Amino acid sequence: MKVVQTSVLVLVLALALPAAAQAPDVTKLYQVTTDGSTTKLGAGEKGKLVLSIKLSESAHVSDEAPLKIALTGTNGAVPEKTSLLYADQVSKKPEGQKYANPVVFEVPFTVGLPQGDKPARAGEKAPPISATVDAKMTFFVCTDQICSRQQKQVSLPVQVCRGSAASC
Repeated sequence: MKVVQTSVLVLVLALALPAAAQAPDVTKLYQVTTDGSTTKLGAGEKGKLVLSIKLSESAHVSDEAPLKIALTGTNGAVPEKTSLLYADQVSKKPEGQKYANPVVFEVPFTVGLPQGDKPARAGEKAPPISATVDAKMTFFVCTDQICSRQQKQVSLPVQVCRGSAASC
């Protein structure tokens, strides 16, 4: 009986190892960027965070598995939304295609001065303040062989001028 169990175990491992070896490294099939985002604003002005998941031709973001993006800001940056789902994407899939590529999200945000900070006086050139808009992303990247849960943290640095953006 022990010989049969060992033989079955060896057979299962022999079949599983080649399948595992063929599974692609999903992290190499996509890239998350903030290209097109606003990085310099005056206090009180509105900007835009653009999150783009760019995929290789063999991959797609699952439209069935949960996609969640939690948004926060630091040092006076405040996103209009604090969370996004797959349905919030602004990208559209091309006609004849099953999936959008890239998958793009856009979120307006405002920046203010941190508490206790003061705006620049007329004619004064005060140093800018550094703020960030942060995104904690959870999504699934899939190929014909595998779907893999991915977690990414992205931080958009924003230069906040105490006057208008032109005053920096």
